[in-house]
Amino acid sequence: MLEDYKVQEFVIIGTQADPDWFEFPVRYAHEDGSDGVVRVAAGNLNFNYLTIEPNEESLLLPWPATVAAVQAASVKGDFPAYYKVTTRSIAGSGARQPIPLGIAWRCAHSGDKMGIVSGEEPREQVERMLKLALETPERTAAAWQRAQAVFERETAKTYEDARTMRKPGLFNFLTEPRNQYDPHAQIIFRLHDQDGSPIPIANTDIFFVSEQTTKGTIPIQSLIEHTVVSGAATNVIVFYVRLLKFERRAKDWVDQLKSVGDFALEITAIEPAAPVRDPLISYLPVRLPLTSKQLATLIQPHRSTIIDVTLLRLPSPEVYHLIKS
Repeated sequence: MLEDYKVQEFVIIGTQADPDWFEFPVRYAHEDGSDGVVRVAAGNLNFNYLTIEPNEESLLLPWPATVAAVQAASVKGDFPAYYKVTTRSIAGSGARQPIPLGIAWRCAHSGDKMGIVSGEEPREQVERMLKLALETPERTAAAWQRAQAVFERETAKTYEDARTMRKPGLFNFLTEPRNQYDPHAQIIFRLHDQDGSPIPIANTDIFFVSEQTTKGTIPIQSLIEHTVVSGAATNVIVFYVRLLKFERRAKDWVDQLKSVGDFALEITAIEPAAPVRDPLISYLPVRLPLTSKQLATLIQPHRSTIIDVTLLRLPSPEVYHLIKS
């Protein structure tokens, strides 16, 4: 953006919906980790990016091995790893400098009371960050680092205010209002075959297969709050994950990701209307083991992780026959 359009990017967003919106029977109006319209993880331009592609072995795979892998995946059995991570881009590392992100206190998407544009309550804090953004000179290292540090301090102040000022009241002691500030993440999968054709999510399954859980570990599925398939791009699915949760006993936000055990990512797909027993076209399934340490570098609070997956779409030898005329 800076090189092409001379635009410096800053993100200012809220994560508390207006209490009046809780009356609506729509989860997005009062979703934790959002301002009632936009999720913080979706608004944050500091996203992580990953590509998963077939390895060299898979390109020379005989058809019986493909069938064996498909059958093993269908019963959650073991099969070789035919895919690898080919691109790994983490926001704030390498050449990707972090974009300042500021989360304002008592700030919703709209409204005269809490709205980020015209709301009275978050106005002072929002204007402080907005003024700094406008006055930051073209990305000199010192000015950019100062802006990042100030936005981080504003976010820290927001969470300290939420900790001390959002305590449950007398009539809502059964709920924890500070959970609305729980940092979430989005995991976005975009599926294509090796020719670039999109693979509809309706024809695929994405599994997080946990290893044998040990004492104190939890499956990653327990952190998933919501999933949605894009109506505009049917090969895209979003998992919304609660990474930190405010625990009343700890009086703080507790990192739930630290308790997730090792697991494997498995992705399978079927050809529409293909015979179940002897399909003429099969997708080579993905199995990618992930440790909890690897997971922590890929999925981070208030961020989206976009994963582009290339699935091999392979024909059976029965698709073409060469016969003597």
